[in-house]
Amino acid sequence: PPTAHCPPPRQPASWNSTVLEYYSVAPLEHNTDLTYTAACSDCGGLVSSRDFYIARRVAKRNLPDGRVSFGSGGVSVPVASDQGRPSRTRGWNDVSGFVVIAPPDDAESCSVVWVINSDLRGWVS
Repeated sequence: PPTAHCPPPRQPASWNSTVLEYYSVAPLEHNTDLTYTAACSDCGGLVSSRDFYIARRVAKRNLPDGRVSFGSGGVSVPVASDQGRPSRTRGWNDVSGFVVIAPPDDAESCSVVWVINSDLRGWVS
């Protein structure tokens, strides 16, 4: 299926307590989908709640040295059918993503590289 490696719809990100909502909106093509993410306010309310629509691609690769890598990359896209929610500011991510590399001999550890280029938009008090 097009979203074979993508989380099921409405699955919260259990590892990130700042995520209020996260789900796959629609498949776009093989291993690529449109996602919606809403983040809670942060810094004691100085940064209000933001939401993002991301065209996301995911991949799994077996590396030559025996390690396995999982990657996800995406970019914000406009969604004309959703004009936003009054309690959230629509943020924008330029090309961003992460790679998780698991060593072949240690199921309890991994390396994570996360690069994010985010324009929070709106006022940051």
